[in-house]
Amino acid sequence: MCYRCSTTNSLLRQTGNACTSCRQPLEFSFVSFEPLPVVEFVLEEGISDEEAVRLIQMEPPQKTTSGPVITDEGSIHPSSVL
Repeated sequence: MCYRCSTTNSLLRQTGNACTSCRQPLEFSFVSFEPLPVVEFVLEEGISDEEAVRLIQMEPPQKTTSGPVITDEGSIHPSSVL
């Protein structure tokens, strides 16, 4: 499956290692041979490669909720209780 356009691709393609629909290059896992969800991005002006690596390796900020929280069991709790 192409993670860009959600097209299901056959194992043998005339396009090589690219999606048959959008031509996005496909990168495969050496373990499962499944296409990997690779994300391409461009650095903003003024951000060095070292700074980009540091930002990628940072832990994401803790998520805080301000409203009620619904648990897996379906019960509702105020966010201050959890």
